[in-house]
Amino acid sequence: MKPSRRWLPYLVLSTVASVAVTAAPAHADTMKMTMPPMKCDAKAAENVVIDGIVDISDEWTPGTRGSTGSKDADYGIRCAWDGKRMVVAVVVTDDKVVRLPKPGGNEDKLAISISAGGAPLVVNVWPGNALAKRRQAVTPKAPKQLELADSLTGGGFSVEVGVPASAVPGLSAATTELQLNVKYEDADAATGPAPDIGFDITRTVELSDRTQLFADFLTTVRLKKSDILFDKTTELDSDLPGKERVVMGGTIVGILTSQFAFVQLPAAKPQDILARGVLPFGPTTGKGARDVIYAVVRQKFDIGSRDLLMLFTVWSGQLQPLGSFEIRKQIAGNVFETTYASTKGKGGRTMEITLTPKPAIGFTAENYEPSTEPDVDAILLPWDAARSSVVLSLAGMDITRHDVPAKAAKGAK
Repeated sequence: MKPSRRWLPYLVLSTVASVAVTAAPAHADTMKMTMPPMKCDAKAAENVVIDGIVDISDEWTPGTRGSTGSKDADYGIRCAWDGKRMVVAVVVTDDKVVRLPKPGGNEDKLAISISAGGAPLVVNVWPGNALAKRRQAVTPKAPKQLELADSLTGGGFSVEVGVPASAVPGLSAATTELQLNVKYEDADAATGPAPDIGFDITRTVELSDRTQLFADFLTTVRLKKSDILFDKTTELDSDLPGKERVVMGGTIVGILTSQFAFVQLPAAKPQDILARGVLPFGPTTGKGARDVIYAVVRQKFDIGSRDLLMLFTVWSGQLQPLGSFEIRKQIAGNVFETTYASTKGKGGRTMEITLTPKPAIGFTAENYEPSTEPDVDAILLPWDAARSSVVLSLAGMDITRHDVPAKAAKGAK
């Protein structure tokens, strides 16, 4: 990295004194560490020149380097992120950089892994020296926009890699952090025992532009992080590439992409949200495969209560209600209850939701007076001879309902 392209502000790694170190076998100088989250410079990545040169005296502040406790294999790591690419710079202090003209024996190797929660992108680098040119191996296949350079230093070597955001598996607009792992295999000789693990460092990297969106969401809906009871990134929106983040807490359902949207559930207090999460619904493969959001809301009134199963989908980053279904009703000591479950459709190509009534407690066909509301599907009646259950299917942005006749249901598993 050229000194004229400084990364500001400096990103400091914890020193060894502040991290837990896993003891190594007696024959190896090993350091394996999991450290607190680090933040990448949100602006520097746009201007960083990938040349493998990191001027420690000019660009690195005291404390960015860590010691393994041995005479070599010390390290320094920093990163930058501008929303378009991730840049990682690693400086390795090693008294002897071991390379071979042809692969086959022991060699020094640095592996940089970046993950958005799934399988990582792994960049393996064998630094270049007088005996061998720099060699690299990238899995999955190296993207065209990936930039990589290394350089020998007075006491080791440095590596810089620029990874386009599109090349990080699983990265989407809803991703707020990445997992960064840097592992150095230190070969003290070309032959003999296998290389030691000089260091093996894992950091959670907070993407500052994304974490600020989450903070703004919490402020807007007046929730704290401790209020969040469900937080998952999954495929919800067929109109947007990648996955979306669904966050549920209090009486709020929120969606975070490059922006955030939310709805407030019709509950008097957070304790009235009995269940929340996502369910597979619709095609199981292809572009249409996705989850839907569900919540079970208890609404109380003078002489009883009812539970609603509420379903939401996401379109262009906005929450869209799919339907509300009564799944429990209680009046005094009388109770109706309906189960709900994800089920495979015909041929296993779709996922559906099946509603099935349980035997009534107290209610009978003679003493129950059905009530209807335009926006709510009324509770299923267990004595309904015309149907034993209802199957919900997803058709585009709408739900279709299919009654299962009682006779057909008797032979079903």
